[in-house]
Amino acid sequence: LDQHGAGAGGVGHFAQERHAPAVNLVSGPEPQMETQAVDGRHDGFGVMGWVSAEDYAAARPDPLAEAAPGILQHMNADHAGALRLIAHRFAGEQAAEAVMTAVDRLGFHLRLRSGDKVHGRRVAFLREVTDAASARAVLIEMAQQARSPAEG
Repeated sequence: LDQHGAGAGGVGHFAQERHAPAVNLVSGPEPQMETQAVDGRHDGFGVMGWVSAEDYAAARPDPLAEAAPGILQHMNADHAGALRLIAHRFAGEQAAEAVMTAVDRLGFHLRLRSGDKVHGRRVAFLREVTDAASARAVLIEMAQQARSPAEG
């Protein structure tokens, strides 16, 4: 696709395989935006950021890319209470509901709900993780800290 490793085997190839529907949205002659009705509103999707060509060329897939769906399913199905405690302790957010929506080597995103208020919040891991086992260990550590009285 371009000179920065987006061809066969590069970062772009990896993204194309994992996110084919998103790639298809922008591969035509004009980018398209799909919307969906949610509670009577129309919302698009996406997060935007910038990266230099040098950083893009040096980028590698996140080590949790393959494990992320399983981590999300497990945390949301089995540890909803721990996610609420983690949101309170590490993000300063008191929420009636906390759902993990994304995870990577540096942390995770939570969708928080309190009454009518719904918003997202990024929570950093205590340290960078390198695989599912280290993510599990750090999440357990964070849950234990969240359950203990605050220090200081």
